Amino acid sequence: MKERIQRSAARLLAFVLAAAALLSLSPALAASPDPVESSLCRLYVDGQARTSKPYYMGRTLMVPLKAVIGVAEGWHYSYDGGVSTFGPAKGQDFKVEVGAATFYYGGKEHRLDQPCVFADDRVYVPWQYLEFALGFKVTIATDGRIDVNTKTGNKPAVTPLSMTVNGKKISGTPYFDGGVLMVPLRPIVTALGYGYDYSNALGCSWFSAKGIDTHIYWGINSYPVDNRYVQLSRLPTLVDGRLYVPVEYITDALKCRVVKSGTVYKFTR
Repeated sequence: MKERIQRSAARLLAFVLAAAALLSLSPALAASPDPVESSLCRLYVDGQARTSKPYYMGRTLMVPLKAVIGVAEGWHYSYDGGVSTFGPAKGQDFKVEVGAATFYYGGKEHRLDQPCVFADDRVYVPWQYLEFALGFKVTIATDGRIDVNTKTGNKPAVTPLSMTVNGKKISGTPYFDGGVLMVPLRPIVTALGYGYDYSNALGCSWFSAKGIDTHIYWGINSYPVDNRYVQLSRLPTLVDGRLYVPVEYITDALKCRVVKSGTVYKFTR
């Protein structure tokens, strides 16, 4: 009995010592340096010093996005639910999502060298994104100074999508929604010779040609044809006051043919 008690006491002592050793390590673990706080990099945008600091993730320099966009003349920036949306006053918006190694521009998904991260209450992106996607000039000095020049034309390096109808370029920029190409309805149907009108009160657009009238409701994923309704893969959606529809509506309902040539979608009928 005495030996059993001694063995039990020994096991208990070993457990206590192991727990104490683990607890002694926890302050060191908690004290692991914040990559932003410990960074020696300094950020300048168009010659202005910024309080936000770039830092290295492995070999990739990560730059605080808003600190750059907030200085770029004419650019806007918003953040909601892990997604940053920004762009020049005249042009298409960009979108990046925290944790994703992609960005969206011109209706197309593009790859990033590293996922966007949220650190120090800011969204960080790889430096290459600023130069190769946004068209800004990034200079990395050996002493840790990072200079970003946004006044290099403000022309994004990524070419947006565009459209032609029967060989003539039309306004509007297509975009992708979960792999479905969304296209602006009005410039396409008017280029096809349809009359076009709409009603905000009814949430509806209608158009006609050669005595044939048809219509489509905003936010309803179906359209009328031959006294029945045909389902759409995506809802007709208003974007900046312009109605976008899935490309299938143009090909199926309006009987158009569409082919892609580079970044141009060509509609013919």
